[in-house]
Amino acid sequence: MTYSTTRPPVSVTDGEKIRQLRESKLRVSCSELARRVGINPHSMINIEKGRRSPSLHLLQRIALELDEPLAALLRQPDRAVALPADELGPPGSAAGQPDNG
Repeated sequence: MTYSTTRPPVSVTDGEKIRQLRESKLRVSCSELARRVGINPHSMINIEKGRRSPSLHLLQRIALELDEPLAALLRQPDRAVALPADELGPPGSAAGQPDNG
């Protein structure tokens, strides 16, 4: 039995935000935004669904059309919660376990 090892691409672009801005600011269809930035409508759909990452040049054109800064269209990284060092326990021990040393 063979298993696929391919994973869906991870996009650094926030496609959902692009969709929301397109609908709220421009009030145009996905196809119309695609036409304005010079790409195939299916490509724009894939960008909005996070299945495709646009080139930096294309992302700049989308940002310009949406009248938004480029950074507004990028996905924000998940923030890890940092624990204070004293809550982590001594090196080599499991956090939250009593130190029986």
